[in-house]
Amino acid sequence: MFNIDLKPMALTDEEKRRFEERLPYFRSKEWVHMVEPKTHGQKTVRAACKFNSGMVGFTLVTHGNGKQVKDILITGDFLSFPSRGIYDLMAELKGSFLDRDHIRQTIKKYFVRFLELLIAPHYIYYLKKLKSIQFRFSLIMG
Repeated sequence: MFNIDLKPMALTDEEKRRFEERLPYFRSKEWVHMVEPKTHGQKTVRAACKFNSGMVGFTLVTHGNGKQVKDILITGDFLSFPSRGIYDLMAELKGSFLDRDHIRQTIKKYFVRFLELLIAPHYIYYLKKLKSIQFRFSLIMG
């Protein structure tokens, strides 16, 4: 279509010069920290749990008071059925207060009623990770 013949080659002298010229900028704090989220008083906690069968990660963002879930992201190398089940769980947890019993019951309800995890560990491991997040928030919030 474009009639281009590409061949693997080393960098030209001009490309090497330009690379060396720009390298300090791309190593600078200005470049590395160029895009940082503006939290406006929010607290963010991340936790991950590795198992023989895979990994599960949580990212939890609270409102400024640290007592209510603003956003939650559950990620990992697991499959869920139905596929939207994990999204439903995250949606259910958004807006929740950081109350251990409420979060425990919410997660348990979704695992019992909607999720059949094929690779991920049993829901008790999720609860342990969320307990870890709550503990970290208690340290942050005093």
